[in-house]
Amino acid sequence: MSFDVCVCYGPEDRELGRQLQVALEGEGRRVTLPGQGAAPDPARLGVPEVDFGGARLGAVLVTRRWTAAGGIGAVMALAERTGTELLLVWWDEDAPSDFAGSRRPDEAIFYACYLPQGERLIAVVAEIGKRLDGA
Repeated sequence: MSFDVCVCYGPEDRELGRQLQVALEGEGRRVTLPGQGAAPDPARLGVPEVDFGGARLGAVLVTRRWTAAGGIGAVMALAERTGTELLLVWWDEDAPSDFAGSRRPDEAIFYACYLPQGERLIAVVAEIGKRLDGA
């Protein structure tokens, strides 16, 4: 089975990842989470064996808890090697980043952190929809 989106998140953000999955599936998207099918277990997201479960887009939730541990650099490198489009969803305004000094000009970042908490999920789903539908 192929997926539209693989929602990537750190181990402590399991509930947030699940909320995004439910919201995307409500819009008719095929979603995989780490630990489902061919997608990675969240505890392993910092290692090169991560895959995206065949998804067209990897939506990476950038939070204070996960990025402080440094797993996103490996996820970005894998996406580049596999040709998976990434969307970095900056969820927390003060999320630290292990790749802050090495951004590419074409890097896709959606700053959900500047929206009110209650509007973030809806806006992220809309942004992912635009990217998948080419709008």
